[in-house]
Amino acid sequence: TRSLFIPCASPKYLEKAGYPEDPAELSNHAGVVYTGRVRPHSEVLVKNGRQQTFRWKSMIRFNNILLAKTAAVEGCGIVLDMPLHHCYEEVMNGQLVPILNGWQIPNLDNYIGSTLAASKLKRVQMFIDFYVRRRREIEGEQKRRLQEKFSFII
Repeated sequence: TRSLFIPCASPKYLEKAGYPEDPAELSNHAGVVYTGRVRPHSEVLVKNGRQQTFRWKSMIRFNNILLAKTAAVEGCGIVLDMPLHHCYEEVMNGQLVPILNGWQIPNLDNYIGSTLAASKLKRVQMFIDFYVRRRREIEGEQKRRLQEKFSFII
């Protein structure tokens, strides 16, 4: 499966700073940025096969994705690299609002780590198959509901 990223901000932040529709407008905004060890900070957004670089007016960095989400919910800025599975509830209940009309951080592959010996066990293979299948089902349903509510394609 792949991580899907939803660019979003709190209504409180958007009322104060404005609602960006294009990556170039991010230069007028504060970014809430995740800088964990598992993925680098991106400065590229994609939409319909096009790429566009962007810059922030200012940014606050977090090495914990849940703290970054809290900062975005509290109105500290725009978060571009929030995985859908971390912000779905907040987007659906209105604490976070999708922005940028379909522009997003490029999706990234997800991985399951195990030892070589464990990866050969039937129960581990069954779990991986179950996890991948279930994650695809959940993501598909979440994408469908977001598209219905906000009329944009993920």
